[in-house]
Amino acid sequence: MDRLNLNNLSYRKLRRLIGYLGIALPVLLFLYSQFFDHEKAFFEVEHSISFYYYTKMSTIFTGILISYGLILFTYRGKWELENKLTNIAGVLALVVAIVPTMFTGSTTLYAHNSLLWRGVIHNLSAAVFIFILGYIVLKFFAQEDMFRSLYLFLGVMVMVGLTLAIFSVFYEIIKEGKELFKGAIFWGETISLFAYGAAWIRRGVHVNTNSVDNE
Repeated sequence: MDRLNLNNLSYRKLRRLIGYLGIALPVLLFLYSQFFDHEKAFFEVEHSISFYYYTKMSTIFTGILISYGLILFTYRGKWELENKLTNIAGVLALVVAIVPTMFTGSTTLYAHNSLLWRGVIHNLSAAVFIFILGYIVLKFFAQEDMFRSLYLFLGVMVMVGLTLAIFSVFYEIIKEGKELFKGAIFWGETISLFAYGAAWIRRGVHVNTNSVDNE
């Protein structure tokens, strides 16, 4: 196997890893809520993915985000703009991990995280991060002829999930804390991460064609 093929193989593995991490994050957090958090009812989750920072899953939450950030920051795609966007997304993932969302509980242990600016930085970074993920799928992945329809669908689903999460945030503000439905933000984020993760996994699978996917 020549060096070019080895490089292609390494990039395909890296792409699949990015996809697996995106899907693993909400799955692991959901499983924790179902089987290890005895205060949660069946199918009940935290307010958002970010709120798992204040649970026993904080290490998993921050670990996956930091891994995600470092991989995206060092990733090199085919197009210059794709490189810049993945690098920016990597930085934003690190910000989301390092600056936790605003804590709204009563535990004094996290009182230092109850400042409004933390929530603004965290939530804005998370929203832009997910938006960039969806844009990358729609703008670059969808240039591949063979799987264009699939990538367009997954890119749209990233945006649908983001829209649901953002709408849920503003709904809670207007309704003074009432959720659109239980776990609305969490499920919106999960839709986005699942769709983006699936797109990266598909992009990391070799097919016998001269398409962009194999470059």
